Amino acid sequence: MSQDQYIEIFLESLLAEKNFSLNTLTAYKRDLGHFLKIMKLNKITKVNERHITEYLDSLAQSKMSPRSLARKISSIKHFFKFAFTEGWISLDP
Repeated sequence: MSQDQYIEIFLESLLAEKNFSLNTLTAYKRDLGHFLKIMKLNKITKVNERHITEYLDSLAQSKMSPRSLARKISSIKHFFKFAFTEGWISLDP
């Protein structure tokens, strides 16, 4: 399965189970795509704690609003928790 497919399944689950708004889902999709692109990762199975720490460090140095930063952290946290629960990854980074 491709990264995009994993993300789409995740977003569908958020819509069905948590009734997230379409704006939130769009933002989560953008956030996850940005994370994977910036970290030059083409497989979610390759993500580890170091990738997430480096990405969050880079965001903390930007002039991003605290609210946007919190959403990006939330999107990554929820996605990898979901991926672990679904058995897509063996460790939740």
